[in-house]
Amino acid sequence: MERRFNLRAERQTTAEFMNDLEHGKGNLSDTHREFLRGFLNAADMVKFARVPADEVLIENAALKAEALVNETTPAEKETGK
Repeated sequence: MERRFNLRAERQTTAEFMNDLEHGKGNLSDTHREFLRGFLNAADMVKFARVPADEVLIENAALKAEALVNETTPAEKETGK
């Protein structure tokens, strides 16, 4: 996230990170921002509030995170070969 979107994700709270995204940093679509908001809030609940995460929740989060990475990966430049 940091390199691809020029965001300081590692050193920010979820609220700080989402605030940056909402103010134009990162150049993500509304759909991707909403996914990240839900994903990070769910992770915070598991990490800080000790809310148990069931297998289905984890599987869905992993699939959606993979989709986010795939959808936001820049297309490879053609080499002209």
